[in-house]
Amino acid sequence: MRSKKAIIGITLSQANDVKKYRWPSVWAMDYVDKGYHYGVEKAGAIPIGLHNTASIEMLEEYLDMVDGIVFTGGTDVNSNYFNQPRNKTCSRFVEPRDRFEIELAKLAVKRKIPLYCICRGHQVLNIAMRGTLYQDVGLLDGEVLRHPDIREGLDSFHFISIGKDTLLYDIIRSRRIKVNSAHHQVVDRLGEGLTVAARSSDGVIEALDMADHPFILSAQWHPERMQDKDHARRMFSAFVDSAMKYKRGTLR
Repeated sequence: MRSKKAIIGITLSQANDVKKYRWPSVWAMDYVDKGYHYGVEKAGAIPIGLHNTASIEMLEEYLDMVDGIVFTGGTDVNSNYFNQPRNKTCSRFVEPRDRFEIELAKLAVKRKIPLYCICRGHQVLNIAMRGTLYQDVGLLDGEVLRHPDIREGLDSFHFISIGKDTLLYDIIRSRRIKVNSAHHQVVDRLGEGLTVAARSSDGVIEALDMADHPFILSAQWHPERMQDKDHARRMFSAFVDSAMKYKRGTLR
């Protein structure tokens, strides 16, 4: 019998085959930080991993199974998807994951499935909606905050300003919060239908809204690594609540 709880699909990072031994395996693998799993589970839903696939039929079946999707962080997206040559600062691209997540985002938006897009996921959403990225935050004009963090959100923090007429404000009820930061790419030209929900003081787009979608929560930072903070827990709870409404057919 299908669970009465919301089923949340979580996208996975991918490591390809390597000739030299790499812990834990030389074989290709899909994997993800446990924080996403914990955040979803603590909010009352059931998390499942969505393995990267080139099959459009399987993509559709994934979407039939889930009540919401978390697009997770990870490596840089291939700049071919937004018609730019690769910048030398980019990490190695993982084409199967890029293709899978962009197609999944497009289909999920069409179906009005609740989405929670974090860090790379925030950027994937923008690309899927025909937006572009700055491939490195150093390409922005003027002085920028410290956004990259080699310790993945443990050392780099800054404040963001949140628009009042936004989903993010409705969830956390604050115009200014302190967030972690572990990225070097940022949203440039907005994708179709997307609007800015929050920025950092240097102008970086930290959150996105989509007016004609019932629930898209898109954050450049990593709330799954800040679950000791009330605003991070509220974000996971609001997402799972929307997924339950989608499951029941009452999401508007």
